[in-house]
Amino acid sequence: MIEIAWRVKAEISDNKYIVDTNKIKKRKQNEAETLVKDSKVREIRQLRLVRNNPEFITREIVYELLYKDFRDVYMDGGVEISNIEDIAYTNYQDTLLNFDSNPVAKDVFTQTTARAIYSSIMDNSPIYRQGCYVYLTGDKIEEHKQISWGNDDE
Repeated sequence: MIEIAWRVKAEISDNKYIVDTNKIKKRKQNEAETLVKDSKVREIRQLRLVRNNPEFITREIVYELLYKDFRDVYMDGGVEISNIEDIAYTNYQDTLLNFDSNPVAKDVFTQTTARAIYSSIMDNSPIYRQGCYVYLTGDKIEEHKQISWGNDDE
């Protein structure tokens, strides 16, 4: 038990977040599949605009769930998470400047999610980066910080 506590302390601290994403992804897969099948949350509506493919949507929702776990660990600190999400939203706004007219959702998604999000607590892996961007498409995100890949009015 003490060994586990020391390992967790070494892997997750104020300045470091190291987890075995492979194991966690497997656990989050079922949750993501359920959300994709049963839910009408905005993240899924937005991802359908990018690519209406259940495997793609499920993968992106898994990334969002992993980001939410990461976010929960650091939310008490607040500032770092706020900065990460501000960088992500700024990247999204900068991406929109690349288009002269109404862009295709897939183009907005691929160009935005390719942009790095640098932080002292989060590495720039596509898992957390894309998870953050997908998270910011959610229903509960303040409108002035919410990302849209396209128009999903239902």
